[in-house]
Amino acid sequence: AVCAVNVAISLAAMLALRAPDALVASRDWRLHLAFLPVSLVYAVSDVVTFLAISSGGGPLYASIYSSRVLFIAVLSKVVLRRAQTRRQWLLLAGVTASAAAYAYGQGGALSTVLSTVVWAVMKAALSGVAAVLTELNYRDTDLWVATFASQGQSLVITLAMLLMLGGRVRP
Repeated sequence: AVCAVNVAISLAAMLALRAPDALVASRDWRLHLAFLPVSLVYAVSDVVTFLAISSGGGPLYASIYSSRVLFIAVLSKVVLRRAQTRRQWLLLAGVTASAAAYAYGQGGALSTVLSTVVWAVMKAALSGVAAVLTELNYRDTDLWVATFASQGQSLVITLAMLLMLGGRVRP
């Protein structure tokens, strides 16, 4: 649903701004080929979201998924050579520790909690990879064109994966 909204907003923005270059660029197959790796990461992470939520619950998933900023920070440092301050690292560690404490404090079967935590950490890692890949490869591409291409592809890939799974996503 989020991908569909993003595609609609980016298309509306390109039309409202009457940006003919953006509209032409959004139809270029080379652009779509360049965005395919990021779109695949986003699509796999969407399926992982379904797995995480269906394995144990949305609130636990949401709290653990918030640790994605730590993955983004680590990958930004390694891949993009961006430095965070000591204060930023401490805040990121605090967010991650809070999410871990929440997960630990959840009742229910240990296997359910662990399954949700594993899927949520996978989603956080995939989101970090997608964010850094996007920044690394597409920072010079028009925002609306980039959103249209990556989110449109992610939507199609995710729907195809769900159809292949028969609409049933279970861990």
